[in-house]
Amino acid sequence: MPEDIKANKPDKKAVVGYALLIILTILLVVLFFLLARDFRIARRANLGENRSNLIQLLLRHKRANEITDKDVEYVDYWMTFGYIDTVFNLPLNYLKDRFNITNSRFPDITLGNYAKAAGLDRAAFITEVKQAVKDYLDTPKAK
Repeated sequence: MPEDIKANKPDKKAVVGYALLIILTILLVVLFFLLARDFRIARRANLGENRSNLIQLLLRHKRANEITDKDVEYVDYWMTFGYIDTVFNLPLNYLKDRFNITNSRFPDITLGNYAKAAGLDRAAFITEVKQAVKDYLDTPKAK
């Protein structure tokens, strides 16, 4: 092969290096946009601050053994079934049995994700969960 053709041939390692650099740059840009989108959504919903305050309130009430029907109104889509069981001292499978839940992620699935997976209206399902918790708290054995 003539020397001038060899001189114009790109180095294989350099080509691979540039390709990896381009791919990594594209991945970083995509991740940045996804993170920015999630941050905007969370900020719009003010989730970080509200969740933290809500969790502290519910845990204070639980420690003081003061969970009431009013606290049930704080139940929201981001809470898992396990979290609700813990905060309201529900029996292990109370909500699972009440709603005939067969999802393998129970009790670690959030109410919102479960409603979506089951094809239910999220707001209506959360209302039903609130009512189920109230019903349990109103039974003599719960007091």
